[in-house]
Amino acid sequence: MMLNVVEVDPFSNKCLNEKRRRNQENLFIDELAELVSATDMSSGKTDKCQILQRAVDQFAGESIPEVFLIQKL
Repeated sequence: MMLNVVEVDPFSNKCLNEKRRRNQENLFIDELAELVSATDMSSGKTDKCQILQRAVDQFAGESIPEVFLIQKL
């Protein structure tokens, strides 16, 4: 009986892990954009830096949306 040996390319595995990390990061950025846009009704598409800057500005200005204050159980 012969067993097939499958070689795993470490570079390919690293690329997949990086892609998963970026996808998860983008999901969090999108979620944050929804929360920030609830208080900032500017029009147009914003990039990641703008979303993060608006979130930081809200925290620094203590204008934290009510959504952030809800505790997750």
